[in-house]
Amino acid sequence: MRAAPLEKAHLFNAHFVPFKDVQQGKASGETYSLDQVVYRASDGSLLDVHHDMSALAQYGPDYWRSVFNARVGTTIWPYGSGVWSKKEWVLPVSTASPRTRRRQQARGGTQAQQLGPLLSLPAGHL
Repeated sequence: MRAAPLEKAHLFNAHFVPFKDVQQGKASGETYSLDQVVYRASDGSLLDVHHDMSALAQYGPDYWRSVFNARVGTTIWPYGSGVWSKKEWVLPVSTASPRTRRRQQARGGTQAQQLGPLLSLPAGHL
């Protein structure tokens, strides 16, 4: 199965919620945007990421498997990174490119391909 573009990706969303809400199965109403810098809930407890699973479920498991498998081994930024290869599940609300630090990448192929020409090295020698 070849994955088609995610026409419904604009429906994906996620936000931070107090972890105690998840444990208790209750919603206190305290939420934070994923792009907001916040480390703890208002009472000092930990936060959890709450995903809209029904929105993600609009695409079945075969579809997601196809999308993610197509990204394996790629050096196309940012999808060559182990975490960002599943961007729709990690940060579904962002339309901007994720900020990937070099040490987060699953392998250094992206940097090596960019560095090779700068060092005048033949392809495949870095």
